[in-house]
Amino acid sequence: MSEKLETLFDAARKLPLEEQRLLAEKLLEAAKDSDSIQGDATRGATQGKLRQHFGAWDSGNVRSADNEGIDRDLAREFAGASESET
Repeated sequence: MSEKLETLFDAARKLPLEEQRLLAEKLLEAAKDSDSIQGDATRGATQGKLRQHFGAWDSGNVRSADNEGIDRDLAREFAGASESET
């Protein structure tokens, strides 16, 4: 990885988790736009390079990868939202 990219990556790891997620989404969207210009041959390689960085920073929450817990939280929030809408 180039020094400039490494500096940018270090700065991104210092962002709050939500901003890191938004940055990742924007990078993927930019890769998709770029891929449509570059063509199918490079599409997978570009996305693969971006995706290798996903999960590379630590959110500080030891349960951040607890998918079952995340699913429970989402279900609880959605259930609460539907109850308040009625």
